[in-house]
Amino acid sequence: MPGTNDKTLSDTDHQTVSSTHADIPMTRTKTLRLQLLATALAAGLIIFWPAIYKVGYGVLHRHGSSHGVFIPFISAYFIYLKWERLKRQPTEYWWPGIAAMLFCAIISRMVLTSIELQFIFFVLYIALAVYTCLGKPVFRMVLFPILFAITMVPIPKDLYVALAEMTRRVTFSASLGILSLFDIPYYKEGWLIKLPNALLEVAISCSGIRYLISYFVFGIAYAYLFRQGPLARTLLIGATIPISLIASSLRLVVIFLATFYISPRMAEPWPHVILSWFVFFTILFSLICFDQYFLGKKKKQPQEIGMAAKHRL
Repeated sequence: MPGTNDKTLSDTDHQTVSSTHADIPMTRTKTLRLQLLATALAAGLIIFWPAIYKVGYGVLHRHGSSHGVFIPFISAYFIYLKWERLKRQPTEYWWPGIAAMLFCAIISRMVLTSIELQFIFFVLYIALAVYTCLGKPVFRMVLFPILFAITMVPIPKDLYVALAEMTRRVTFSASLGILSLFDIPYYKEGWLIKLPNALLEVAISCSGIRYLISYFVFGIAYAYLFRQGPLARTLLIGATIPISLIASSLRLVVIFLATFYISPRMAEPWPHVILSWFVFFTILFSLICFDQYFLGKKKKQPQEIGMAAKHRL
């Protein structure tokens, strides 16, 4: 009946308008919380700026490792993958977080002398700011991407030197073993290798320590994305250690071969860096493709078994 239809339409319109008005304060509240988060992060940048600057400077100049420049982008990608779910999460304040943020700021500026520890406290400050302004559901979803930024911090110098010496012994010996397969005459003395057309030194910076750290960090990111459960993730991350040693050995071989067959200039800084990045990413992407291929096959097997069972029925 016309009258009934008009009444139904009126009720629907009334519900829509009410729902719209109810969403306005919720949207404003979330906007306010995001503004408070932005303010807290801006304050953190000011408070922790010396540590941020020095770690950033070290990352850009490849002090200690070469992976740091990629870490902010990887963390941002982790958050991007969860973006739609994040937008649907309820937000709430956690007022005790203000005291925790102040604690991080005070300890960093008045107690800690290590730039590395100050940067770690800055990362913790960011996590606490998210918890304080947006609440536990959002905090839990972005905790790992935030904490992953800690991998930008260079490892302590003594540990770095110890690991570098270990990797230098392993990779230099392995590379000479591979080089001997090419019938190229060489003479080894300490960390020096004399080729027919050049004399090269395998320094600490060329030891493979940067490969070790970078593959380890990228292994953490890859395990987070493509492995389930602590055991599977631990095994994958652990596998990056022998992989990095093999890759570092191949890098030295490539540099030796390029120096011998092309020009001694290939051992100079920029050609050296380009060859190192080439070997690093070639092996990294090859392993990713290899792993993704077998992950795809594992996913297909249950489907194929299910289809076969249906055909038998």
